[in-house]
Amino acid sequence: MGISLHPLSTNRLLSALPLTEFQALRPSFERVRLAGGDVIHHPIVPSTALYFPEDCIISNLTVFDDGASVESGLIGSEGMTGTEMLMSNSVSTREACVQTSGYSIKIDIKNFRPVFERSAVLQKFIANYASAFFNQVAQVGACSSHHSVVQRLARLLLMCNDRMEKNKIKITQDHLAQMLCVHRPSVTLAASALKDEGLIDYVRGSIAILNDKKLESVACECYHAISESYHQYLLSLQLRSLHERFAEEEYEPVKQQEHDGLPKGEVRTHMELVTGNNRITELTGDHYLCVGCHDYVLSESGEWKPIEMYLSKRLSLTVHSEQCPACIKKSLLNGAAAA
Repeated sequence: MGISLHPLSTNRLLSALPLTEFQALRPSFERVRLAGGDVIHHPIVPSTALYFPEDCIISNLTVFDDGASVESGLIGSEGMTGTEMLMSNSVSTREACVQTSGYSIKIDIKNFRPVFERSAVLQKFIANYASAFFNQVAQVGACSSHHSVVQRLARLLLMCNDRMEKNKIKITQDHLAQMLCVHRPSVTLAASALKDEGLIDYVRGSIAILNDKKLESVACECYHAISESYHQYLLSLQLRSLHERFAEEEYEPVKQQEHDGLPKGEVRTHMELVTGNNRITELTGDHYLCVGCHDYVLSESGEWKPIEMYLSKRLSLTVHSEQCPACIKKSLLNGAAAA
């Protein structure tokens, strides 16, 4: 899911940024290779950098005095590390450990913070992500004390797959045991049970998901709660990105629209409000109409309002077609089903 307006990074949060914010941050980008087991944030120790995963997975771990640890949240290409340090200037109380190797964009906090503090859009993006992430942390905490190892392993594998979209996860059973806070033999038994059902296959250091739909039926309800929050965040990210992109662009006159080369779904229209056979007024200006149902308009406050109510209060506007969240979700789900 998600869009990539800036091919310089496949991190979904960064790639969805408006061009102004992206260009302001671009000089601070450092693409780094992270290896499984690398600890990039230590509890209590101040960190100097934020990480935006591209094709790796980072796990937040709560570490206990006896050295044991338990996974409290996963971070993939949808997000970033260090939100609590950025938003509250506090030190993280959790350890951030790389669970699957890959690349990440690294940005020094001292370079990121000035852009963050002056950009309302970037603040909104990160606030939405933090909300989805902390919902995940709360759900995982409840899951750890309530569901079986088999259910929790299925949930964890699906969450990893959502963040990598490869159906093949490079991770050891030792790491899985650490993330689930169980002994390795428990993970071995749970993985064997899933393998016997034909849901997964594994070799040393790698697990392949063979049937994600059936694996979902084995996973506890925590996966669906986390997944829904995750998808809503990505949909809001996509919608806001489209809105910002349209706002930045200069449009040609309506009569030139066939030669504009506008992206699919972006339609410039000239409308007239009509009641019965009586023409009331022409409508000019810039606003966005849902391209899926054509029944809602995106207001200045970011709310979708019925077109009749919205237009009746305005004398003139130009309406652009754009999808509302429900239609975006429907098209994305249909695309996933077709694939």
